[in-house]
Amino acid sequence: MATANRTVSFYWIKRLFSNGEEELATDIDWDSRLHELSRKTWEEKDHGSIHYDAILDKDYPILTVLDAFDPAFIQIKNSKTKKIEDYTINSDEQELANSSVVAFFPEHSLVAYISSSAKRRTIKPIEACLNYFWSGGDAFAWILRAVTTTDSIDRFFNEMQSVNHFEASFSTANRSLFDGVSASTIDDFVQKLTKELSGDINIELHLTAKNGDSNIPQRLKRVVESFIPNIQDSSEKLKIRGEDLNTALLELNLVEHDVVERAEINVPPDQSLQFSELINCLVDTCNNKREDLYSLSVRYEHNYA
Repeated sequence: MATANRTVSFYWIKRLFSNGEEELATDIDWDSRLHELSRKTWEEKDHGSIHYDAILDKDYPILTVLDAFDPAFIQIKNSKTKKIEDYTINSDEQELANSSVVAFFPEHSLVAYISSSAKRRTIKPIEACLNYFWSGGDAFAWILRAVTTTDSIDRFFNEMQSVNHFEASFSTANRSLFDGVSASTIDDFVQKLTKELSGDINIELHLTAKNGDSNIPQRLKRVVESFIPNIQDSSEKLKIRGEDLNTALLELNLVEHDVVERAEINVPPDQSLQFSELINCLVDTCNNKREDLYSLSVRYEHNYA
């Protein structure tokens, strides 16, 4: 059976005040607010070209976002006639729309978002919804901030036995690279290159162990682990892929990054994907990630209280 891959992303809902300060909105009952939205008329649920609605019979209260788009110049590949045809809407009552779904967790002012598009879409329509239906007036505006995390470097040292691929992006302007004696051959390379150029440069480093010599991944791990401490705090990218102690694939991202989940939706033969399947996929993902997301949220609230 074929599958459709989509990305689920996660956000905290915050208030943004006029002085630039932000506040996590943990005092808001979003379930009751979506009940308010569900009781509005069809026309009242429109804002600009977007139609919003609420679904309240799932594990989480759901906000649906239907963003109408102009089908001008859209064409269809007709496999029966083997022709390219112009798309036409047969009724004035119909509009095409990109669909997105937002699930509201009951705690931590946390939401999950998925789009019908394979590409991640902007969250601006969600912020527009919050500010239109539940405006903070002149006091504040609603904003979404991505849930972020950083994989522990301890996992690299203690759980990863070999490295198959290493990516790093950093600047030689980080002077800690030149403190003391070089710890690795990568340090030597960076120092010599910078000295020869008599200036700072940005470096993109990609190292991949080739098939053939089974000892290379272990040796690559030793090289990488002597180099990482020098660049971790200043790197824009620091990703490692290898095997853990049980030879299972382990991927680590040691730079702060958005929490996202890759979701697969089964596509039945000779059938199109339904909007309900997108919703169910989001709900399942929320159930699977809830404990991890709550733990991240508790740490975030503690650090920024």
